[in-house]
This record gives sequence, C-alpha cells and structure tokens, in this order.
Amino acid sequence: MFKTSNKGAKGQVLSRKNLKKTTQILCALTLEERKKIPGINPERADILVAGAAAMEAIMEEFGLEEINVSHRELRDGLLVDYLLAFESFREFQKTPVRNRSVLYLSRSCNYDEKHSETVASLAIQLFDSAKAAELHNLHEEERDLLKYAATMHDIGDFLSFNDHHLHAHYIIISNASLLGFDQKEITIMANVARFHRKKYPTKKALKATGLDENSKTTVMMLAVFLRLAEKLDRSHCAIIKKAEFSNVEKDRVLLSLFSDSDYSMEEWSVVQNGPAFYGAFGKKLESHCINLHSTDFSGNTT
Repeated sequence: MFKTSNKGAKGQVLSRKNLKKTTQILCALTLEERKKIPGINPERADILVAGAAAMEAIMEEFGLEEINVSHRELRDGLLVDYLLAFESFREFQKTPVRNRSVLYLSRSCNYDEKHSETVASLAIQLFDSAKAAELHNLHEEERDLLKYAATMHDIGDFLSFNDHHLHAHYIIISNASLLGFDQKEITIMANVARFHRKKYPTKKALKATGLDENSKTTVMMLAVFLRLAEKLDRSHCAIIKKAEFSNVEKDRVLLSLFSDSDYSMEEWSVVQNGPAFYGAFGKKLESHCINLHSTDFSGNTT
C-alpha cells in the first residue's frame, strides 16, 4: 500500500493506485477478517472501508496521485489551533517552515543565538566568495543547508560541551523531526555539524552515512566552511567582521579577514584548519588579516 520515499515524514508515500487496490480488498473482507490483518488496529477495523473511501474520493477530487504520510495526529492540530490564539506564535508561524523548525530545535536546546548568527553569516560569506572564486559549483540549496547547519552546530552543548559536535549530529539526524527537510538534507546538515570541529571531514569518515559520492563531497566542502566560520568567532565576540576568499592560484588560495580588534586567536585558528581545507579543495590556505583601523596587515600560510 505504501512505498518508501524521502518525501514523506517517515519516508512513506500513499499512492492513489495502491489505495484503490487496498480498498477493493478491504471491501471483500468481513469485519472479523479485517481485524486479523497484520498491522491493522482491530478496534478500527470497522471504519477502515469508510476511511479508505473518503481518502480515495479526496485524492480524486484534487487530482492527487500520491500523498505524503504524516506522523502528526489530530492532537497536534488541536495544539496548533490553541497556540494560534497567541500573537507571538502567529508571527513565528509566518516564517518559512524550514527556518521555523531549525529555530525551534535550536532554541529548545538553549543555543547561543548571537554566536550562531555570527557563524552562519561568516559561513555564507565563505560559501559565496568561494563560489565567486570558482572553488566550488554548489547551488542555493546547499547554501541553505550550510546556513541551517551553522545555526544548529552548537546545539550539542545542551547535553555536554565535550564532543558536542557528535551530540549535535545525533540530535539533528535521530531526534529532531525537522519539518520541511527530506532525509538526505537532514543527513547532510547533521554531518556538516558533526565535522565542524576535531576530526576532519573525509570520504572515509563519511562512508557510514549512506550518502552518494556527490553528497559526501558537498558535506566535506560545507563542513570546512563551517569549521572556518566557527573558528573565526572563537571568542563569541564577533571580532571578524568579514571573511572572503580571493587570489585563487593553482595550488593556493587567500582568505582575507577584516577586523577592528585583536584577531590573533582567530588568525591562528585558520592556520590550524589548513589541512581540512586542503582535503576538501586541494589547495593550501593562506590568511590575510586586515585591521579596519589601519592599513597594516599580517599574513600566515598553512
């Protein structure tokens, strides 16, 4: 009756063709026979035929060939209906569902919102400037996944700071029920968050994710952008105001950092992540730090 798909809330899709066949089978059975069908709640066997007929009629009326199966229930709708009486909830509901589900999860984990916003902004700057420099050919969809992963990268602190990148991966991929995302997108975001610190993202490390080769490459690139962005706000004080790649050569690329404060810790962190950058892009990373209060700068090469 159902087929597996990454569209549905639990990977299931109900097709009208299968529903029609199933309805015919149910109609041919007695109530007692329907109660014995594996997977059917015996207490609902008496309303199955009517429910199937109603669903079939709805699909025919709206010209639907298939529908996604939701794990939400009537009580979920009642709760939403109650919350809609509050203006703050109505305003929150106006935001896109993907943004809403990511923010809801992050706030539930008591994340550092200012830091996450700074990291997300820097990560997007790196993504955009790297694309302009032809370091990658990823698209808007991957850009959005990077933004969401950056927002959620530290939610593992909710459990423990130690290995919080692993906790973030576990929360996102196993327990978040993020609305608006399919399973592949969730897996990509979870692994980008997982590799924002410590172990470098490599195809070998991503072997157990079940992702295809292109998606593994995407994770490697996005994770490096997130690693760098996170390190550029290591102090959680938004010291780095702007970051962009430029001067791409055959074997190296320049990362320009702009700040109006002491940026030595952030600059050192860029150097430390040179190997991760090389693994994803095949180029050495150079840092070029510009003090916004001076024309002087210092440079380091990994």
